[in-house]
Amino acid sequence: MRLTPATSISSTSLPLKETKFLPPSWNSTNGEPGSMGVTNATRSSMIPIGNVSTVRYGDTFKVRVDAKDGKGRQRVFGGDYWRALLVNRQNGRCIVPGHVNDFGNGTYLFSFQAMCVGQSSVEISLVHTREAVYFLKHEFLPLEGKVIWKGTFGSSDRVNKTCWLHRDGSWQDQCEYRYKTGIGRSLLLCQKPEVGSCADLLIRRLQVLSETNEIYLTGKLPDMHY
Repeated sequence: MRLTPATSISSTSLPLKETKFLPPSWNSTNGEPGSMGVTNATRSSMIPIGNVSTVRYGDTFKVRVDAKDGKGRQRVFGGDYWRALLVNRQNGRCIVPGHVNDFGNGTYLFSFQAMCVGQSSVEISLVHTREAVYFLKHEFLPLEGKVIWKGTFGSSDRVNKTCWLHRDGSWQDQCEYRYKTGIGRSLLLCQKPEVGSCADLLIRRLQVLSETNEIYLTGKLPDMHY
């Protein structure tokens, strides 16, 4: 390939003219009533990208989800927590998780790798809305280690022990209570009783230990049923 020399560019002086600047204006539409609800999975739309009927084993394909509220209005924020699976229950129950790309404007792009032979289906579920995720991150999780409950162990000789929510860090020789169907690493820890076992938590009702904790929650904290 033969390269030709670049064309030279000469600068030219242009006369300046006076410009009349217009006053700033709002970049908005006229005011009108409206509402925006949380994401509704049944009203949201799922759109395959390309012809998914020709996908072969090992290929990667994508699906777009446009999140909408209960009235079908397009959401303008991201942050929803979705679960995406490629499922083939006919061939040894093959399940492949998908990868989500959140554009932050209510549109999500899910990528899947076809690792299941045979006819498969895409299952996308809304686990938590953006608002629920915000609550968990900024309201619920900060309570760990700060709000404590009283747990009662034993049958005839009852003893009270301190219980609290825990997610990160380490602990030693405590009673652990996990929510079997819960999503996340949070669990309830209680001090281990001197006599008996952790299974002796008879009163399945944990009571708030002090008024200070209730004030921390900005209101009365209801007793937690476990």
